[in-house]
Amino acid sequence: TVVEDNLAVVGIFWNTHRGAYQGKGLSSPKRDAMVAMYLDNGRSTRMLRNRAAGSERAGFGGVGVRCGVRGMFEDNVAHTALAGYWFDHYQTRGACRELHRFTAWRIYEYGVYGEIMGTNRVSVSQFKGADNKVGVFILMGGASSLGHVRMEMDVNVTDSLIVGRTAGNGASCGDSGDVPGLHTCKFFMAWCRHLN
Repeated sequence: TVVEDNLAVVGIFWNTHRGAYQGKGLSSPKRDAMVAMYLDNGRSTRMLRNRAAGSERAGFGGVGVRCGVRGMFEDNVAHTALAGYWFDHYQTRGACRELHRFTAWRIYEYGVYGEIMGTNRVSVSQFKGADNKVGVFILMGGASSLGHVRMEMDVNVTDSLIVGRTAGNGASCGDSGDVPGLHTCKFFMAWCRHLN
């Protein structure tokens, strides 16, 4: 699959659009149906030079690519979204996963976000982020603490530029009460305003 040179705007999360509230009876497949405007859980998808603007969820999401592989996911940009790139908690597997040459700006929460349990190493390289509440947040989880299993896990952020606030670009998200578009934070599982 090849996804190149596209623009996606106004990604509406159907579960919260215009104040809708589905409640806790919502099944996982429906709840997870819109992780991102561009979601790549494929093994050989090429996703290059795409733009995501105005998503109530993430601009991009997926499993990343194998570390060191180039030309599969590069030069993608997300802005004005809840998250820039969201590593898929359920699908991210393998010895090492990487996000390379990605840009996220004016993101309400995280430029790059992940709660990952299926891989030992995550690499974020040549990332550019500006006006995001948090540039990169990767939480690695492993074996049960009761199992007393030792695991080595690491996250590397290399050759990246993260700017907290840029001049001339107005207030960064959240400074003036900005919230993700429409009603995202009304979703019962939304984790909004916890960084304020």
